[in-house]
Amino acid sequence: MSVPNIFYLHGFASSPQSSKAQYLHEHLQAMGLELRAPDLNVPSFRELTLTAMIARVGEEIRRCPQGPVYLIGSSMGAMVALHAADRLEEPLRSRIHKMMFLAPGFDFVRNREVTLGREGIEEWKRAGARKYFHYGYGEEREVGYQLMEDMAGYDSFSVEIHTPILLFHGRNDETVNYRQSERFAARSPLIDLRLVDSDHSLYDHIGMIWNAMVEFFELGEKM
Repeated sequence: MSVPNIFYLHGFASSPQSSKAQYLHEHLQAMGLELRAPDLNVPSFRELTLTAMIARVGEEIRRCPQGPVYLIGSSMGAMVALHAADRLEEPLRSRIHKMMFLAPGFDFVRNREVTLGREGIEEWKRAGARKYFHYGYGEEREVGYQLMEDMAGYDSFSVEIHTPILLFHGRNDETVNYRQSERFAARSPLIDLRLVDSDHSLYDHIGMIWNAMVEFFELGEKM
């Protein structure tokens, strides 16, 4: 049996060194498996686009050994995974066998409209960039408005679902409302939505998520 290629796709203003990525890396390493966690701050955080992130995932899949590809997407990383599975060229797209989403942000533009308001969006557009605290860099960094313009070309709720998806979302998520995941999951029987009493990080449920992931990806070893 071929060894699976497991990817962790981090969220907005985050990095491959996030706490969930580190947890999964350590537990997979104990099983003799590797977690591939590409840096999605591409081509840079200032010039960030979803198109560039999807291309980065495609490059990483192209480099990895033959075998099934499983994508784990956290927050905005779930949007990257979803559209990578939809838009990457063959044979890369067909290598993606299953995906797990953690507190997915399927509608980046709408989520920013909720948090920033119309005035905040217009100011971002006028200025050309706005600052966000970047948890990977430990400081505020500018991100350009081109991210919003690029994101507007991707509709997560019109993507045809061909790949089994395990989805976790917290009912107490104040960053992305869990109703967004309910709407998404209603579109296909291939989506297994599991709501939990947690916030956006979901870290207080990481052990349960790990066990569910091991079963879903058929890795063969729970905690």
